Amino acid sequence: MISAPSHRQLLSGNKLFLIILLIIGISSCASGKKVSSAAAVEVVSINQSKPKEDSVIKKPVTFDLETEESVTPSKNNTLPINNSTVVKVENELKDRAYNIAVVLPFNLDQVPLGQYADDTTKVLAVDSRNAVEFYLGCQMAKEKFSGKQLVANVYFLDDKNDSAALEHVFTQKPFPAIDYVVGPMSYDQMPIAAALAKKHQIPVISPLVSSVYLKQNPYFFNATPSFRAQYVFLLKQIRKQYPQLPIEVVYDGTDSLAESVDLLKSVIQSEGFSGIGYKSVGATDDVATLMTTADTSSQRIVLLYSNKGAYIKTLVTKLKSIKNPLFIYTSSAAKSVKGLVDTKYPHDVFVAYPYSSGSLNYKIFATLFEEKYERRPTEIAHQAYDIMLHLFNLLDKKQAFPSVVRLQQVDFENTQSGFDFQPVYNKNGGVDYYDNSFMYLLKAENGVMVEVK
Repeated sequence: MISAPSHRQLLSGNKLFLIILLIIGISSCASGKKVSSAAAVEVVSINQSKPKEDSVIKKPVTFDLETEESVTPSKNNTLPINNSTVVKVENELKDRAYNIAVVLPFNLDQVPLGQYADDTTKVLAVDSRNAVEFYLGCQMAKEKFSGKQLVANVYFLDDKNDSAALEHVFTQKPFPAIDYVVGPMSYDQMPIAAALAKKHQIPVISPLVSSVYLKQNPYFFNATPSFRAQYVFLLKQIRKQYPQLPIEVVYDGTDSLAESVDLLKSVIQSEGFSGIGYKSVGATDDVATLMTTADTSSQRIVLLYSNKGAYIKTLVTKLKSIKNPLFIYTSSAAKSVKGLVDTKYPHDVFVAYPYSSGSLNYKIFATLFEEKYERRPTEIAHQAYDIMLHLFNLLDKKQAFPSVVRLQQVDFENTQSGFDFQPVYNKNGGVDYYDNSFMYLLKAENGVMVEVK
């Protein structure tokens, strides 16, 4: 699992007040009737068929859910059906309005308006701050896409980070007329969304968290590469760079809460890798002694298999005394570890990571975002922007989802992420879920992570 990263405090002052006021104001029905907080928060329409129309922010649409009946979603999506074959349920992708639901934990029923005028950051919960950050990234994507021919509506919905509220969202308007769902944002909500996606046959893109335990669900997409995808990526990088060297896998077999090494073994088997050795090393073990060999000059590949930064940090530190030149590869958990290596560390440490801040697009987006909202965007805002642009570009090009075209044709405007969704198959040959295989390889240099070009 990759969770949403920690973030700086959200907007303060007048700009945040206006944004929260907008969200709160559009969550209430004009008639004064009671409206569920799972109702549509806002509808943002992209409709360039009428260039003169101001479609940046459409009139908000809300629903009195007490009068709505449960509905069954239609099957008008472009969906993956048979293994790796992507087929269209409709004969063709027609020129029509596409509907995208973005499900976020705004927690509107917990937002007291009177407390936002001065210092709002003390009141706004982390979930709500992240939801607003994602919302702002979506808005930036809408503005970037102005001038295209796509006709689309984006519905922002409040799931309150609650399972019952999330399930309720799928039974009310604007469902069933939804083509894609983006969200939810939390790990606890993800399996519920996956089950609802399968039940209603609507593709759900999980933006910030991922799982390796979904089964027989070709409607679920990890936008952030899973733990499994990271190690597939690392193994391919190792074999490309060092095709003849054996790989020494080090994992914590004493930690029952760690990802099972059986997952890695199944990946190695399914991907056809060979020359792999395994060594179980606890966090308190003397890994240097366990891995010392008579040959102290040959290059060696060490694959640290862990999703825990503390464990990775401990082993990287202890491996410093090994005389052999080591090439150490590990997961994205190492990215946020402070002081992973120092300037005198003798070995090379590489990390798989889904985001990069090195592109020109990243810098341009950050500048525009800061000018508009008076703060720098977090990875959450970038991820929202990139996901929405990916969808908008695919729909505008009338391409099937997941895309079978090259990333350069779809994600050329993205800031930090690319999206190469690949099926993960089970033993029976069916699709368990789709995983994003697009990642960057980072190297620890002088105490910081640098992208390997």
